[in-house]
Amino acid sequence: MRSFDIVFFLLALLGTAGMMGLGIAFAQGSLLLFILFSGMLAASLVTGFKRKKRLAQDG
Repeated sequence: MRSFDIVFFLLALLGTAGMMGLGIAFAQGSLLLFILFSGMLAASLVTGFKRKKRLAQDG
């Protein structure tokens, strides 16, 4: 695997933005923002782990 993978980097940025958004949602007390940023964080994590597993199986 390459030492720098742009897709993993973008997923990491998306996950970081999701975690920051969760903090903002808690501070604002907004359920809508909480759901939105939780979904963004979960999608980032699931996609990253699936991609890592697939790359490990392919070789």
